[in-house]
Amino acid sequence: MHLRWCGWALAACLLVGALACNGTTAAGTLVHGPTVIEAPGTYLLGGNLSVPGGAVGIEVRSSDVTLDGNGWTVRGSGEPDSCGVLVHGSPGPVRNVTVRNIRIADLHYGCYAWDAANVSVDGCLVESCAIGVTFNPAADGSVLSNRLEKNGYGVVLSGGSTGTRVASNRVTDSARRGFICSAPATG
Repeated sequence: MHLRWCGWALAACLLVGALACNGTTAAGTLVHGPTVIEAPGTYLLGGNLSVPGGAVGIEVRSSDVTLDGNGWTVRGSGEPDSCGVLVHGSPGPVRNVTVRNIRIADLHYGCYAWDAANVSVDGCLVESCAIGVTFNPAADGSVLSNRLEKNGYGVVLSGGSTGTRVASNRVTDSARRGFICSAPATG
């Protein structure tokens, strides 16, 4: 009886180990480094992520994605064209993407939604970026309950972005402007 229990315990440990190596948990898929997300699902930052040069930290190319930072940081070195989280479709818009609970720092673009719809940036800290959060173009999204600190621009809506809800954000110490809505964007 004791040997049978030990066998089951060993099998369970091996299964948990295999899942951990694969980066999958019951809550979602773990992200440990710069990555491109090309399938729907929930993705969790598994630790701090460093973005090299003018690269992108996490690129979301699929609809129906939740990216939860678990409070971890995506950090760059301020290089031109660098981006913490890029949400974009090609061809056609990506839809229903939530980016939440991520600290993004020292990049050109903190979070950039491009050719997207129903993108939500919620509960993030974006700091020391040229542009904190930008939708260009994006439709029917939201920028809610974020802290945007020491960015060149806090939130930028442009390129025909429409129907974007911006509320309950704390925007401080922007070098240029805290919020900009350039024609023909509406929010």
